[in-house]
Amino acid sequence: CAVVPASSGVNASAATNALHVKNCRRVAPARREMSRPIRISLPRLTIVRGCRARANSDRHRLDAEVNTTDPTHSGPNSSAISAKLERMTNTDRTGSQIDHLNIGVADLAASAEFYGAALKPLGITEIMRVPHTPEANQLAMIAFGWAQVKPFFWIVDAPESAIGPHTHLAFSAQDRATVDAFHAAALAAGAIELRPPGLQPEYHATYYGSFVRDLNGIDLEAVCHH
Repeated sequence: CAVVPASSGVNASAATNALHVKNCRRVAPARREMSRPIRISLPRLTIVRGCRARANSDRHRLDAEVNTTDPTHSGPNSSAISAKLERMTNTDRTGSQIDHLNIGVADLAASAEFYGAALKPLGITEIMRVPHTPEANQLAMIAFGWAQVKPFFWIVDAPESAIGPHTHLAFSAQDRATVDAFHAAALAAGAIELRPPGLQPEYHATYYGSFVRDLNGIDLEAVCHH
């Protein structure tokens, strides 16, 4: 701040005003700079902090549940949580490494008609036919499977083939209603009922199946695992 001597002959008030204007011009750029918007990250930090809090809360809750379901834990909630986790587990039990299966039948035409009707509710249809070719040691066969995907169940024209009394073949069904539909269709096509559709708890709690015997003495089943 400048000092103006009283004896300088300069009007003190005018000098003070001039100095004030000069100083204002000097600080004006700084004021303009300060007037620019300032990016503040506090809201973002607040959101992140909230997410972390919720994540930590979830983690602690999950840790508590995992610890409670530990086999060595004997807390009062262990059985209830184990049952809950069992219900939540959606295990796919329909998979298999059996790529396809061939079975000999006494009457190929009659068996094809039977399986065409019995397997239709399961979405399994006739895919292809292989003619009898003696020079290639090839018997006549008819394949069933998923259309446009692959055949996996073949019936072979082998009238002299022996069918074991405990030969069993099970097909997977997408739901229990499909099991019921298979059972009805198989009986209508001439199968013998072995066991009506229902739960089979000796296998597992949600095993739902039906059992029939086909024209060749083979025990057939449709099963839904959920």
